[in-house]
Amino acid sequence: MSAGSEQQGPGTTPSRQDEAPVPAGGAPPDVGPTATISRSNLVRVVQTPLGFFVLVLLVVETMLGAIAGVSTGPDRTLAIQGILGIVAGLSAVVTALAVCRPEAIFGKRPVTTAPPAPGDGLRLRPDWRSIRVVDGEEIHARWTVTQRGESVTAKVKATAGPYKGMVYNYVGTFRDRILTLMYAAANPHLPDRGTLTLKLSAAGDVLDGYLSFYSTAHDRVEVCPYRCEAAR
Repeated sequence: MSAGSEQQGPGTTPSRQDEAPVPAGGAPPDVGPTATISRSNLVRVVQTPLGFFVLVLLVVETMLGAIAGVSTGPDRTLAIQGILGIVAGLSAVVTALAVCRPEAIFGKRPVTTAPPAPGDGLRLRPDWRSIRVVDGEEIHARWTVTQRGESVTAKVKATAGPYKGMVYNYVGTFRDRILTLMYAAANPHLPDRGTLTLKLSAAGDVLDGYLSFYSTAHDRVEVCPYRCEAAR
C-alpha cells in the first residue's frame, strides 16, 4: 500500500492506535479524586461509635463472605453462622446503647449540671458587725458569712470587749428571713457554745434576735439580745 493511501479523508474514522487503551474489564480505572473522597467520607463516618460498628460489620462480613464463597461443606456453614452471629451481636450492642445511652451512639457525652441549691432565694450579705451586752459590757464582733441555698456558715471574731480576739464558728440555716445558728468556740478546749436566732429586716441590712449561751462566769445558760448590722 502506498503512502498516499494511508492518508484519511474528512469522513474517515480515526485509527485504533490513536484511542486511549481500555482495560480488559471494559471500564477505565478509577483514578482522580474519587478514591480520595471515598476515604475521606469513610474517615468522617467512623468518627462515631455507630460508624465504627458499621465498618466492623462490613469488613467482617466481607471477609467471611469471601471465605464462604471459596469453601464447601462444614467450613461454609461455619462461615455463614459467623456472619449471622456477628450481625446479631452488633445489633444487640447498638440496641442496648440506643436504649440506655442514646447519645453515645453518636459519640456525644452526657452533660451534667449541678442541681440548684434549695432555698427561697434570699441571700445574706457576706460581712456583718455585731454588738451584744453581757454583764453591762459591750462585745463587738466581725462576721464573715458563707451561704449556699439555706445552709449558712460563719466565722465570728470578737474585736472589742472582754472576749476580744476570740473566734467562734457558726453553722445553721436561713429560711423565710429567719437565721438559726449553733456556735462553738474555735478553740476546742473552751466550753463556749450556744444558739442564735435572728430575723432579717425588710431592707436586708439588720439581723435582730436573741442569743442563748453558756456563761462561764455564772455557770448557767443565759439569754441576751443580739443585733447584727451589715458592714458598710
